[in-house]
Amino acid sequence: INTLVKHSYISPPGVVVSCTNPKEVYATLNSESDDNFRKRIISSVRGSSIGTAESLRFSALAVKGVRDAKIREGSYGIGSCDLIIIPESTAGIGNLPEVVKSVTNTIKPMGIRLNVRVARKKNVDIGLTITLRQGTSGELARSIEAQARIFLSRYINSLSIGSTLSIQDIESSVRFASDVIIGVSINSLSVD
Repeated sequence: INTLVKHSYISPPGVVVSCTNPKEVYATLNSESDDNFRKRIISSVRGSSIGTAESLRFSALAVKGVRDAKIREGSYGIGSCDLIIIPESTAGIGNLPEVVKSVTNTIKPMGIRLNVRVARKKNVDIGLTITLRQGTSGELARSIEAQARIFLSRYINSLSIGSTLSIQDIESSVRFASDVIIGVSINSLSVD
């Protein structure tokens, strides 16, 4: 950014053209930036190694049907770790741990007890009150309520293993549903 100053524009007589690039310049359309390329190279080196937490995670992510994977080291003390996988869907979840274990067994360190587990979904029950602008019609209020449910579900479903459920983020996600919302009050919240 701001480093490319050469151009092939032929200026009219008596005019001097100067240019800089305010945005990242890519070699071709839809190619990645230098920073992303460097990050990808570093990740590939870590992922191609054997016996590291990153290599276990990346090998689990390569299995079809795995959306995400997390490593929890020392789950049963020194020499053990849990590989917690998040499946794409509930279909075919029965043999997914065995497939992941067979793939990761080839790269796991010697002497490490690797436990492959499937993440369990937790039900979140939220009771809240939405305050709307005065004069909002009943039909619009029902529409906003449905939209707020969708936005709230998106936020909760975006959480992964180890993520924190934030009251502020719950309120923000509901407020994004409409400009008519002027207040959100959480009355109850329970997880399973």
